[in-house]
Amino acid sequence: MPWREGRGMVRLSTTLGLKLVTRVSKGRGSPENVWAIFFAPSTAEIAIKALESFFTLPLRDAASGTSINRGIKFAAIGPTTLKYLTETHRPAFDVSVAASTPTPPGLLEALLASGNVDS
Repeated sequence: MPWREGRGMVRLSTTLGLKLVTRVSKGRGSPENVWAIFFAPSTAEIAIKALESFFTLPLRDAASGTSINRGIKFAAIGPTTLKYLTETHRPAFDVSVAASTPTPPGLLEALLASGNVDS
């Protein structure tokens, strides 16, 4: 069954966001150390709606290609999800890491190679 906007969506977004904010506010990290990892374009919009209520999202200026603001970091599991986040979705997002192959090992390899996470 496809996701639909409704009470369940609001509850999911609020619960996810509150858990993230609670984790950050309890000293378990700062927003700059929070990663949102996207596994498919079809689920990205749901996560984005939850995240934008609680965090500054990493946007990219379409004309110059430079980062407009930094908040949490975005990672994409592969090229299709990367394309959705950086080209199809509006506004375009600044994605810190993308795996070249859409697999969990590929994503882990990309995260470690980026230097943005501790191994």
